[in-house]
Amino acid sequence: MCYGIDHIVKLFIQAAQLRQRFHHSIAPGGLAGDRHVVVPASGFSIFAQNIWKVIRENKDLNLPAHKVMVATVHCEKISDEKLSDLRSDKGLLKLKEELQSGPVKGLGEKLSAIIDTYLSLYDAEALYFDESVRNAKRKQFESNALEIVYPAYTTTLRHLRYKALDDFKTKLGSSLNNVEGFASSSLTWTESIMLNFDIEAADASVRQANWDDASKARYKLRCDIDSHALAVCNEKLLEVATNSKKIEEERVKNIEKIVKFALTTISTISMVAVGSPIGTEIIDMCPEISDVISDVVSRVFSRD
Repeated sequence: MCYGIDHIVKLFIQAAQLRQRFHHSIAPGGLAGDRHVVVPASGFSIFAQNIWKVIRENKDLNLPAHKVMVATVHCEKISDEKLSDLRSDKGLLKLKEELQSGPVKGLGEKLSAIIDTYLSLYDAEALYFDESVRNAKRKQFESNALEIVYPAYTTTLRHLRYKALDDFKTKLGSSLNNVEGFASSSLTWTESIMLNFDIEAADASVRQANWDDASKARYKLRCDIDSHALAVCNEKLLEVATNSKKIEEERVKNIEKIVKFALTTISTISMVAVGSPIGTEIIDMCPEISDVISDVVSRVFSRD
């Protein structure tokens, strides 16, 4: 293929222009000249430093600080992971299993130790994130962790309340069977049971929590104790009233017997004195008055 001279000259001119564009690539019209920011290789180091400075000072940013956004995402992720681990913690599951059969001694300290462990794990993984975000998410994590162990705490209080009420019923009944005064026995055992409940409830308290369930459980226990004491008191009063009625009825019967005996005796004495055969029949029917009648009759006739 043959090219004309004009074509060859044009080709050389285009090649020279292209060479100039590569040579002045960052100049307007160059290969990189239309870019928003063009930095020569010799100035890249300074340019990079300026970029980092802008990032650190958050200049010209309309969005929340990048470090806050990053910290929020990562701290929430760490919190979720630790809460999931807490729910399946072997120590916590064992405590819940033991609580099914009754209160667990030292429960509060055991739950507190478990929570401390997971708070430490959270702190270790969230250490290098923004402090304000880290602390805020830690408080939320602690609150959620306490919600997980809360049922174990309330179950313990319920066990303690039922146990205390049963103890009061048993000890009060034992005191009354030993003929101790009701009022003094009731007061003594109420104070003793309530004091013991306070000690056991404190043993179940969790250090990181400020729950007021113990005071509510204590109030319910005192109401239950007072209610039982009142029921026992009413029962004893009814028993006393019933016994008094029986005693009074027996007393009346005895008086009636005495009066009847006296009347019969007097009547028989009169009949015997006049020689009535009826008197003899009464003596035969009531041998127990024979001696009395004979004595009375003999005295009467001896006076005559």
